[in-house]
Amino acid sequence: MRIDEYVKAHGPPGLGWALTHDDMLEGLFRQLSAAREFHLTGDAAAAGRIIAFRSANESVLPSWLQNETREWSNQIHKQELRARGPKRPAGEGSPYPKTMASAKAKPFGRRPPDAADGTNT
Repeated sequence: MRIDEYVKAHGPPGLGWALTHDDMLEGLFRQLSAAREFHLTGDAAAAGRIIAFRSANESVLPSWLQNETREWSNQIHKQELRARGPKRPAGEGSPYPKTMASAKAKPFGRRPPDAADGTNT
């Protein structure tokens, strides 16, 4: 068994390292714990939760935490949408007003020069 290998090779510190880095060893401990739980209580649902192996589409989080996380995410998304402001209908240009730096400044009180000769008329 892998537990004996880690203990013989590295002692208790090696077993401690293995518990945090070896997924197969974690799976073995989960199976042992689930079997013991089922033997003591007869509760198959609790034993299944101890194993906590899920398919790719399932989460190991409890349902209440999944619900809270989903609600929080929806609230943040709605807040971001409100912060952007209302949508403009298509064809009305940029959703943000032009800044003074990007607007073309015209000198006050003067007409722009003629394009052909450069004089004011």
